[in-house]
Amino acid sequence: DQNIETLPIEVIVSDNFSTDHTKDIIYKYNTFKNFKSNINNSNIGMSMNILNMVKFNAVGKYCWIIGDDDFILHGMILKLLETLKSNEDIDFFFTSIKHIDINSFLKIKDFSTAIFKKEILNFEFENIENVEQLCVPPYSQVFLGEIMSSIFRRSTWLEYNEIYKTKNLSEFLTTLENSYPHCVIYANKFFGKRAIYFKTPLIMVLNGAREWWDKAPFLVVEILRELVLLYMKKIEDRKLSRKLIAHYFNISFGQVLRSISNKKNISIKNYSFFVFRHIDVFFITLVRKIIAKKKSKIIL
Repeated sequence: DQNIETLPIEVIVSDNFSTDHTKDIIYKYNTFKNFKSNINNSNIGMSMNILNMVKFNAVGKYCWIIGDDDFILHGMILKLLETLKSNEDIDFFFTSIKHIDINSFLKIKDFSTAIFKKEILNFEFENIENVEQLCVPPYSQVFLGEIMSSIFRRSTWLEYNEIYKTKNLSEFLTTLENSYPHCVIYANKFFGKRAIYFKTPLIMVLNGAREWWDKAPFLVVEILRELVLLYMKKIEDRKLSRKLIAHYFNISFGQVLRSISNKKNISIKNYSFFVFRHIDVFFITLVRKIIAKKKSKIIL
């Protein structure tokens, strides 16, 4: 409903050899001048699909990679374009997210309802000194892993060609590069640059529709630790590095406990070594979690 045909944007659908009805759904848009569709002849993996789309399919100055379970909120393309035009020196933009549970979503019969059509009166954003500040709450919950939250300058992204030389890119969620390729590029090419954070959400994310949810313990404990280590190599700010470590412990500790009981595929040895190296941050984080839990019980 956002009249994309009249806007200075291109819309690209990259169908990674899907077995659903994507071809039928996008067929009616093929007459749009600013619409492109790309269909892979085989499943080339999530990471390679994204990387190829940015490198070979897109031609715009900025890219916004959106999953098939994400929705741009009403009027937000125009708001984004206005902000990009008035901040042409900025390479990286990051938006907060509005969430909707899949069960609530499936009950919606009329998609012209308020949740999709509500006008945003107070559009707010914040100037950020450098991209790495966005890696932790209150901005990102998963170290910039929320790919749908990022709008980035395409030319800066393409400066990091080393990602294409990485092995196993066609696999799915087994390494840092085929789990969070965008984060690897951000760390190598966007850190140190100024950014803008949209306090007003541009996008709504469908929670509970993740087909990879059974891999969550491995992703959180193993892959995010690798990502934190990469970030720490690129960040000179010691306080920010400690925040990264603390946030990693905060979100991984519960997953480690559950993984031990469920015998999930994580390395307790590697996790223990990381804890040992940052034992002071670990205990501070653990104490804060215990205190927060006790406070929540008192409130209840």
